[in-house]
Amino acid sequence: MLLQLADNRRYQKVLMRPLFVLDAMMSLLEGLQSARQLMTLPCPPNPEGGARHRWKALKMESLSGGGGDGDSAAASAGEDTTDTHQETHTHTADRTAAQQEAAV
Repeated sequence: MLLQLADNRRYQKVLMRPLFVLDAMMSLLEGLQSARQLMTLPCPPNPEGGARHRWKALKMESLSGGGGDGDSAAASAGEDTTDTHQETHTHTADRTAAQQEAAV
């Protein structure tokens, strides 16, 4: 199911991108009075602060090692694993004791 959704999302992105470009072009052309006006309009600037820009900044931060959260997350995961192992041993010991009592 997840694979199908991922494929659908990929197809949507590929198919919808040209439609968004066409829609933007049509809205631009509808607002013009003449073809000469199209030639004199300045190009719009590239949008800053979009999702791609934030992703690149986050990627550069993680590559530079500025995060530091990874070490604390790994340490807490190690502690969680130790706690889980202790609980497992406790439950195993309790179950063994209960089985021995039931056998007697």
